[in-house]
Amino acid sequence: MKNIAFSSLKILLISLFAATSAFNTLSAEENTIRLGYSDAEAFPFQIRDDKNPPGIAFEIISEAAKLTGVKIKYVRLPNRRVQLSLREGDLIDGAFMFSYSEERNVNGFYPSMQGKPDGNRRIATLSYYIYRKKGSSINWDGKKFSGFDTSDPKIKIGANSGYSVVGDLIKMLTRILWLIIIFHPEALLILKNFPNRLFRRITF
Repeated sequence: MKNIAFSSLKILLISLFAATSAFNTLSAEENTIRLGYSDAEAFPFQIRDDKNPPGIAFEIISEAAKLTGVKIKYVRLPNRRVQLSLREGDLIDGAFMFSYSEERNVNGFYPSMQGKPDGNRRIATLSYYIYRKKGSSINWDGKKFSGFDTSDPKIKIGANSGYSVVGDLIKMLTRILWLIIIFHPEALLILKNFPNRLFRRITF
């Protein structure tokens, strides 16, 4: 951890409940909604545990299910598989703990108000953090990056597959050097896996 310098990327994302039209077609006999969630931990909202999924998000949804007389079946899948299954409607009826993006809004439906995501119905507000190699000239001031070596033709970024922040960064930047993007709660677990070989893989 001593070899990693980090700064907070102040991109706060609203994790809203996304649901397919299958919610409207459930019969009274079935009375069960299959909800998909990512296998990546998002402490304290979503904690890894296959047998008994814990976390604030699960507690909120389970309580809502009790009040409405609905049963919930939680389905844990890889991040991208959740989105694919949501679009196809085969394995799950809905998903949660996914920040809003136009692409994801096509796969399901986010609670909206006047055509925009309704933040009052969000499950959580999450943050992303940037990790850079110690001694790097890269900086983040809360709005923009600076300090790139523009002479380097191989500027790359490492990111968790399927995270919406990747699309946000692509819109924001055209060249990134020596940066690793990690979803914050998970970062504490991943830091120990940040040897020099990882940076060599990302920045070769």
